[in-house]
Amino acid sequence: MIFEKYKIFERITIVKSLLAMTIGGAVYLGFWIFACNDRLKLDGLVHFGGFNPPGITFMSLSLGMIFLCYGLFNIINRIKPLSFVIRFVSFLGSHTLYIFLYHKFFLDYILRPYVQISDDYARFMVYISVMTGSSIFLEFFIGCLVKSYCHISQKVKDSHCIVNSIHTADIQAAEERS
Repeated sequence: MIFEKYKIFERITIVKSLLAMTIGGAVYLGFWIFACNDRLKLDGLVHFGGFNPPGITFMSLSLGMIFLCYGLFNIINRIKPLSFVIRFVSFLGSHTLYIFLYHKFFLDYILRPYVQISDDYARFMVYISVMTGSSIFLEFFIGCLVKSYCHISQKVKDSHCIVNSIHTADIQAAEERS
């Protein structure tokens, strides 16, 4: 939130992007080699985390990957013909909750029982496309239902307010006559 508030990510230069990508890549590669050779002995010595929550090794790997991806995507975003990649990833990122919630439903109850494709690559592409697209469609559909419900309930609430205000005005007028 702080980065977004002060627009820190928007003010970064190409040199800083390359630096972030290089340092992030070096940290990731260094801790990956360390994790392969050390076999997480450091995490056992420090007694902080493990697999869930992650220990020092996996947190360092994650931090390196964050800087690597940030630098890489910032550079890709500056290249106009490739900026559609960033827009597509951003679009998917804005819908990850519904993709995460419903992809397994579409996979287990619709795709596996009813869609039989022998080619592994084609099956993978169809499954990913249907799971992602259906989840995003479901999000939009639920959003439309919620908006229409709110619109209808607001009309009902407004009509009750009008009826109540008319009824209150009639009572006040009757009291004034008495």
